[in-house]
Amino acid sequence: MKKISVVMATYNGEKYIESQLESIANQTLQPDEIIISDDCSSDSTVHIINQIKTKLKIPIKLFINEKNVGYINNFRKALSKVTGNYIFLCDQDDIWECDKVKETIIEMKINNAEVACTGFRLIDGNGNFIKNLSVYNSDPICGYKNWTNKTYQIPLKRLIWGNFSPGCTYCFSNNVLAEFMKIKNIEVSHDFQILLIGANQQAAIYIDKPLSRYRLHSNNTIGMNKKEKKKKRHFEPRLSRFLKELSKYCSINNYCMSNIILYLRLPKLRSIIIHFLHLENKLNL
Repeated sequence: MKKISVVMATYNGEKYIESQLESIANQTLQPDEIIISDDCSSDSTVHIINQIKTKLKIPIKLFINEKNVGYINNFRKALSKVTGNYIFLCDQDDIWECDKVKETIIEMKINNAEVACTGFRLIDGNGNFIKNLSVYNSDPICGYKNWTNKTYQIPLKRLIWGNFSPGCTYCFSNNVLAEFMKIKNIEVSHDFQILLIGANQQAAIYIDKPLSRYRLHSNNTIGMNKKEKKKKRHFEPRLSRFLKELSKYCSINNYCMSNIILYLRLPKLRSIIIHFLHLENKLNL
């Protein structure tokens, strides 16, 4: 049996950290280690983790930052401590269903996948299921109900249009981790980078089963935020810069076409093209 690691980045997570760790401990297929990197929490998060360490059969390796490094760098530090062959990303405030680890690894083996993400149910701060999803950003592939219980391949061309699943649903191989650690990009979220690497290898899958409960509350660091106005973008897309960096270490499937799509999505460039076509149409009259 290959070794299984769970990686968690914590910051002021005292309210939910215990229930999350308990849900990991209750897995039908037990992880071999839990790696936690704490980003200078000012509450009792570290104290709670140290208390739980003495109770769980799964070894917890806790690392505490000397200074606050932020969400992405904190996860990157935790990932640098991993020793497993399969790595599960984990948030501090969610709850895992008891078969999450087992079912994810089974599907990865069946499909020869290097990265997997799964379906999930949404819960509020009190653990109640959220039924009104109209006010949240979502993707049709994640229906949050009426799951098919099937597994689908995730092509790279789909991800060029954006990510659709939060990193707390991910599991990936140490091969993908090795590729990820070569890249120093902090503009694109660490989880999306991992999924992009797997999709580029034609080895990323989506398991359409609700294997965890994703908690939405006022202190979420990142994730399913309420719909807001889109922020102004730079002329060069962030994802294009990431693909450029990734191309130094491996070939990118449909690299040119992906970049064309990314640039065409920029509102400023679209307006320039539309203006040019409109002007050319006038000159032809």
